[in-house]
Amino acid sequence: MIAIGTSNLLGAFVSSFPVSGSFSRTAVNNASGVRTAFGGIYTGALVLLAITVLTPYFFFIPKSCLAAVIITAVIFMVEVHLVKLVWKSRKLDLIPLFVTFAFCLFLSLEIGIIVGTAVNLAMLLYATARPRIKILTFQNVLETGDRITYLYITPDRSVVFTAIDYFMSTVRKASALYPGVPVVIDLSYVSIADFSTAYNSANEEVNEDSEDLDENLSDEEDMLANDETNELANSDSASSEEEQENEEEIQNQGESIEQLAAGREEKEDDDIIVAICNAAKLQEKTKPPNLRASLNCMVTDISFHPNEETIAIANIEGEITCYKYGLEENELLHTLNHHKKSCRTLTFNHDGALLFSASKDKSVVITDTETMKVTQSFSEAHSSPIYSLLCMDANIWASGDDDGAVKVWDKRRSVQKPVAEYKEMDEFVSSMITDSGSRLLVCTSGEGTLTAFNTRTKKMQGQSEVYPSEMNCAGLIRQETKLIAGLGNGNMYIFDWKAFGYHSDAFGDHPTAVNCMIPIMDNIVITGCDDGKIRAISLFPHRFLGVVGHHKFPIERLDISTCGHYIASTSHDGWVRFWNISYFENPDLKLMESTTKKSVRNKKRSLRKEKLRFQLPSSTRRNRGEFFAGLAEPVPEPEAGPADEAETESESEPDTEGSSDSD
Repeated sequence: MIAIGTSNLLGAFVSSFPVSGSFSRTAVNNASGVRTAFGGIYTGALVLLAITVLTPYFFFIPKSCLAAVIITAVIFMVEVHLVKLVWKSRKLDLIPLFVTFAFCLFLSLEIGIIVGTAVNLAMLLYATARPRIKILTFQNVLETGDRITYLYITPDRSVVFTAIDYFMSTVRKASALYPGVPVVIDLSYVSIADFSTAYNSANEEVNEDSEDLDENLSDEEDMLANDETNELANSDSASSEEEQENEEEIQNQGESIEQLAAGREEKEDDDIIVAICNAAKLQEKTKPPNLRASLNCMVTDISFHPNEETIAIANIEGEITCYKYGLEENELLHTLNHHKKSCRTLTFNHDGALLFSASKDKSVVITDTETMKVTQSFSEAHSSPIYSLLCMDANIWASGDDDGAVKVWDKRRSVQKPVAEYKEMDEFVSSMITDSGSRLLVCTSGEGTLTAFNTRTKKMQGQSEVYPSEMNCAGLIRQETKLIAGLGNGNMYIFDWKAFGYHSDAFGDHPTAVNCMIPIMDNIVITGCDDGKIRAISLFPHRFLGVVGHHKFPIERLDISTCGHYIASTSHDGWVRFWNISYFENPDLKLMESTTKKSVRNKKRSLRKEKLRFQLPSSTRRNRGEFFAGLAEPVPEPEAGPADEAETESESEPDTEGSSDSD
């Protein structure tokens, strides 16, 4: 009783749930069908009767029987089906579950709770001390035509004092593997960095170590300089002979290459070359050519016009360019410079009359697409840089920033103030989505939650539990009855619409983070991942359909055209690539053949890799076995008639004898 009273007293300061010792009795009432407060009076009367009359007889009842009564009353509260969902989503979460269960079963309840909490705390500390760090090598083309290579390092979470040593050692190892290559550290996912992190990352120990290493190397070079001068004189004669031999080999190789080229020109009707060229020509004509808005500028977002063949492109310098795309060429229509900093997101409204754009400078600009003039401008729409933007209907639009704040606006209002404002998330609002009714605004965030807001009541409708990785994107499927969310750990979770507390299904076969997605059919979703691949997945049943296209770097944005035949994708290389996906409408589309349960059980890993590599018709790569698909099949020989058979028999006799003699 003292513990219960203390818990209720302290819990009042943090708005916790009331603590009671009669939890099992409440469960019994619920299982018995009690629905009103009168059930408490009835239960209290029974308790008083039992205390006054039946207490002497309770002494003879074994404790096992009383335990069986309590277990029978609360057994329905044990959600066994959650174990399967946890196994699908993240198997490590089962460790504290089973550890707590085992210690509570064999020792005591208090020890089990303490040990389970300690195990979970140790797992959390290890996760913070060992963040996942992506190390990529990028190559940009300068205006002069030169190529510059640099290391791109990105931690997937905040770097605190427990992780700084691991982070710095990883950076040093990567820098040592590529000496002389610049290192770019992207901290877009780092929201918290304590003093230890800032101090240790800003010191110059790495530079001092490199200077000491250079001094040691210079001393060793001075010692070896004298030895090298003596060896140079002896090696001059040998090197001259080697140069002559190399020149002769180069001449011979050049002659052989010219002969091969001449032979290839003479045989212009090579079936293999013809098949490859025809396939390439057909593929080029099925989609618009790729776009590059600016030479050395990364594209941040893209948006197709809902009614016209126009695409808007935003870049990191705050510039917006509009192109008219076609199969033959892309035509530049307009260039807008409304933002001082990076234009992070842009979108057309439902009829395409307005273009909304938001920037890192906290501003939102609404542009008339016909006159290309600014109709409304919000210079301080948020107190933090804006991350996401969504047009809900003809008049209502929403925006989310880096600090988790969400604002709903009405463009009909003359005062530049939001209609509603929410602050239920602590990390950046990665994406926003709504249904056709535009009543619920659902947001994904970097803290790993899915939050729904009711724009009519101006209240939060619900929020999911915190997932182990950031939620990057979301989409609606199954006639808007399901919502699918993509996470940074490669998992995808499916929620029932209006029930966002916990997912109802999961799909976790992506090898890297799911950065963006676009539903193209009721059960087919296109995803863009960190490994630079655009994949098509089918839901209900869940399986990979194949690879739609490729980029060298992570996929950042996806969008689908108004006709539904093209999707556009962007990456860090600054290119906007188009992919023709009209083949999904073909019922005879060749997909990866299904396999039996036995083969999946025996070769699960190889089968998964094969599915991830399967190339769809829009991809620029081909599957194994399709290389000779364009070759003409051999023409079968005509069947011989009676007269021909007689001739062949007479002609074959001497050949048979000759062959037997030779044998």
